[in-house]
Amino acid sequence: MPSQPIGTYCREIMRLFLFVLGLAAVAVGDIVFVAVGDWGDSGSSGQARQQNVASIMNDWCAERDCDFIISTGDNFYPDGAEAVDDDRFNYNWRDVYTGDAIKDLTWYISVGNHDHIDGNEIYQLEFAQSEDRWYFPYYYYSFEVTDGTSAVFYAMDSEALRLNKYNPAEQLAEMDQVLGDSTARWKIVFGHHPPLSVGRRWGDQTILDDVVPICVKHDVDALITGHDHNLQHIVKRSDVDVEYVVSGAGGRSSYAYESGNEDIINELGYEPLFFDETYGFVGVTLTENLMTVEYYDYTTSGSDVNIRELYSFTRQNVAASKKK
Repeated sequence: MPSQPIGTYCREIMRLFLFVLGLAAVAVGDIVFVAVGDWGDSGSSGQARQQNVASIMNDWCAERDCDFIISTGDNFYPDGAEAVDDDRFNYNWRDVYTGDAIKDLTWYISVGNHDHIDGNEIYQLEFAQSEDRWYFPYYYYSFEVTDGTSAVFYAMDSEALRLNKYNPAEQLAEMDQVLGDSTARWKIVFGHHPPLSVGRRWGDQTILDDVVPICVKHDVDALITGHDHNLQHIVKRSDVDVEYVVSGAGGRSSYAYESGNEDIINELGYEPLFFDETYGFVGVTLTENLMTVEYYDYTTSGSDVNIRELYSFTRQNVAASKKK
């Protein structure tokens, strides 16, 4: 499968038009953030890739003046953090994301299946009590940002939902209430497992059955996840509702495209507009009326690491009248 957008000619012309409008609208006061996942590798090659992704995150944030970073989970491999003072918090995080534009940014954390191994997710929760930039008040939580526009974010614990941990019914009820009560202009849910994917896995039935209906019910604009080690954009084939963004390319060994998984999501009524087996991140800019989502990886030349844009799309705030 080619590493470029997929979709009809008309849709791409419209998305290009909206992207140009989005660039024109970007201004001081917009909400700007990076989404990155599957990054804390324990091997030397994975750590080198993580360092390269960190470098281009800094490049992008230096230009865009980022507000924060969200992690889509699997923060530490292979078994999560194994103590609250695990040195992984240093060599896989503090000592990696050190560029001037990102070194002081708050990370809004979600955890993945590797983080949950042996109950080790608790150490990331405890670490947050002593590290202000590691925002992780509980396994699932919400926060709202107001800066030129407004956005509500819900961080889900997808592994807890899948494994029946930490009261899944309560998590889903809280998600439903937070998203339903919010008057924010934009609504974004993030976590680890994608409901749909054309990479190593087709998606996840629990997230598709339990989380997606809540997102659709409350006009969520984007569901941002990781787990598949690549970059993707998936939408419903007709009557597009939620933008399904996969950002799992933070450094762990990549996963390839699987045509059989595309067949599965096609049968469910969805299609991939973009897929790339690479290493990188997703950058998001929220203005009052437009959400611009940009996908990046890197190239190297000697010791130089250069940022490269792969794909972008823009979404109008078509449901704004419902959210006021």
